[in-house]
Amino acid sequence: MVGTRNNIGITLIFASKLKRGHIGYKVDYVIKVGSLKEVDRCTKLLSEKFQKMMSKKNGTSCVYLGINDIFEVDKTIKDGSILGRTTFWSKKSVKSAKGLVKSRVYNCSAYMKDIKDKDCIAELVYFLKPNLKTQSRRAIVCNILLRPLSKGHLITKIDRLGKSERLKARLMKILKKYEPSLNAELTYIGLADMRFLQEKIKVGNCSSISTKNVSKLTSLKKLVAPVESFKEVFMQSQ
Repeated sequence: MVGTRNNIGITLIFASKLKRGHIGYKVDYVIKVGSLKEVDRCTKLLSEKFQKMMSKKNGTSCVYLGINDIFEVDKTIKDGSILGRTTFWSKKSVKSAKGLVKSRVYNCSAYMKDIKDKDCIAELVYFLKPNLKTQSRRAIVCNILLRPLSKGHLITKIDRLGKSERLKARLMKILKKYEPSLNAELTYIGLADMRFLQEKIKVGNCSSISTKNVSKLTSLKKLVAPVESFKEVFMQSQ
C-alpha cells in the first residue's frame, strides 16, 4: 500500500576498486516516496544514475552496496529547509558540543568567487538539555539548505538562522516525534561545517558525496542496512 508521498533523505553506499583496497562513497539524495517498496525502486534508479555519472566523469567503475541511512527532511525543499540531522550522544555538555564547531564561515566561503547561484549545506550545532534528568543531554548537528545572495549575506544568514526560535521549534518538533515526552532547552552553539553544491538540491538530485579509502570491502558493507530497518523513521516522516 502506498501512503502519502513525502520527501525523505537517503544515503547510499558505493565502492570502487583501487590497486590497493577500495574507495567508498556515501551519497545523499532527496527522494519523494510513499512506501518502503518505492524506496527500493528509487534506489535502483539512483544507483544506476550515480554509476553512469562516475563512468562519464572520470571513467570510474563502481558497485552499489546498499542503503546506509534514511532520514527526515522538510516536506518542501527551499531556502532554510532542514535536510537531516546527526545526534552525538557522547557530547553531554556545552563545552564538549563546542568541539564540533570546527569551521568559521568566512574561511569556508573566502575561496568562492561567486556563491550567488550555488546551494549550500550549513551544519549547525545545537546542544539539547532535557528538563527531565532521566533523558540524555546531547549535541545535534542539523543540516540546513541555504541559498545565499552573497558572501556577506551568507555570514549574516547563518548566525541569524542558527539562533532563530522558529528553526529551534521546527527541530524540536522532529525530535519529539521520536521522544514524545521530550521537553528540553535547545541552545545554538555554532557552525560545524558548510559545503557548496555543484547542482541545485531538488528531488532526485545528489546533495552530498563523501569518500573514504578502506583496505577491505567488508568495512564498507558493514555500513549497509536493510530498508526494513528504517521503518520507524519512514513512518514518522509521513
